[in-house]
Amino acid sequence: MSGDNRRKPRIPAVRVDFGKGQILTGMHVSDDGRLTFFGETGQPISPAFVEVDSTYKRKKGPKTLNRIVADAAGILLDQNSSLRRYRHLFAVDTNTAEVNSVKNVDNSFQLCD
Repeated sequence: MSGDNRRKPRIPAVRVDFGKGQILTGMHVSDDGRLTFFGETGQPISPAFVEVDSTYKRKKGPKTLNRIVADAAGILLDQNSSLRRYRHLFAVDTNTAEVNSVKNVDNSFQLCD
């Protein structure tokens, strides 16, 4: 762990795929963090796929803190709220270190009930 324990700025991202060419005329984030897209007629439209994540920058590349496939019919930007729709959750952490010129990878998995 580095000597700098200050919290690094988080970078939120939303990746959206409508499954076809789509004209957007707007989007809205409600007070409860729900994201809505509006099509060319001004009506709400749902994407085929939505992924929301949070990362921070570091020297060897971005560190992904969490990533979730969101419910396309009710996109919540708060990942903790999105996780409530799952019965079981797994936390995964991967660490890589070089020891005696050999790359070692350690993976940890935790079932979260």
